[in-house]
Amino acid sequence: MTVLKQRMLDDLRIRNYAPSTVDCYLRSVTEFAKHFKRSPENLGPEEIREWQLYLLKEKRVKLSTYIQAVCALRFFYRNTLNRKIELDRILEFVAVVAGWRGPGSLIVISLWIYSSSQIFFFGGEFTQVLSARRLPQP
Repeated sequence: MTVLKQRMLDDLRIRNYAPSTVDCYLRSVTEFAKHFKRSPENLGPEEIREWQLYLLKEKRVKLSTYIQAVCALRFFYRNTLNRKIELDRILEFVAVVAGWRGPGSLIVISLWIYSSSQIFFFGGEFTQVLSARRLPQP
């Protein structure tokens, strides 16, 4: 284990991260370094952006995997290296859109909106009828 990886592991343990999160974060930063064949210490914002695009466009990872990778890099640069690097949050929205593949998703969203409106409408009607029955008539 490299000194940098050990330091990140220590930082995660000091902050009492769950073992599964520790494994995930270490794996994410290791994959990031292997992708560029350089130490993550020598990589900057441009490589991070390139990595984010690689995860979304080429690897086509799930949104949760993408967010974990971004959080791992954020932790590594802010806590282990004490660097201020801003990660693009716009790409998280791109990941959501990339996860919706085709018109089937539009149908699901439309049905969700329709059912929510029905619940809202009938919930209001039900409340009105129930309150009319319980209130004493003048």
